[in-house]
Amino acid sequence: MLYCPKCQVLVKEGDRCPACNSKKLREPQEGDPVMLLTATEKKCRRIAGALDGQEIPHEERVCGVEGIASAYAGEGGMCNKNIFVPYDRLEEAVELMHHIGVTGSGKSAEEADEAAEMSPRKRFIVRAISVVLFILLIWAVVTMADAAAGWVKSLLYP
Repeated sequence: MLYCPKCQVLVKEGDRCPACNSKKLREPQEGDPVMLLTATEKKCRRIAGALDGQEIPHEERVCGVEGIASAYAGEGGMCNKNIFVPYDRLEEAVELMHHIGVTGSGKSAEEADEAAEMSPRKRFIVRAISVVLFILLIWAVVTMADAAAGWVKSLLYP
């Protein structure tokens, strides 16, 4: 197994990094930070708590520029983060992730439902129905407001 010092990932097969295509791979050393996994900020809090509990040093880094964009859009907590651990503690961290149900088959039903995404067709149908219902709601509010205004007008100007 080789290590890419630029991306800080382990390369299991081949002589090039799958992330950056670099050939500058080397044997991993004891203190090298290695990417454990990528998770949402919500899951990162849970993962960080578990790693802290086992006293496994770790570092969270925002993936790309999406963290900046979500902060400007007022959507804090919506971006993904990469979690890095030292190479010498990687196996322990992987076992811990299986134990707390973040990776592997140990997911609870609630987490499995949360992780399951809607198909594009289902998402389109849900959005289309939501738009129609919203338009009907606006129509009903405007109609009721118009009727109420007509009633008040008939009371004031008989």
